[in-house]
Amino acid sequence: MGSDSVRERGILQLEYAAALVQKREITEAAVMIGEATQIVVGHSSARLAHSVRQARARLQPWEDNKHVRALDERLRALAIVH
Repeated sequence: MGSDSVRERGILQLEYAAALVQKREITEAAVMIGEATQIVVGHSSARLAHSVRQARARLQPWEDNKHVRALDERLRALAIVH
């Protein structure tokens, strides 16, 4: 799969995560954002990293959820958020 299509897959995953947040499916949204994060790491896409941070921001009301906390730890470990 070419790097453009991989990045596009990441963007689509983040759009799906946004839909999951709207449906209040927080666990699934956190998992989907985590999957997109792997693409950021593998392809050094600044645009995709920004989109991951935006997606995570949508989960702010659920910052105490264990899946969101696990996502936060992962994002910090990968230096996507500080």
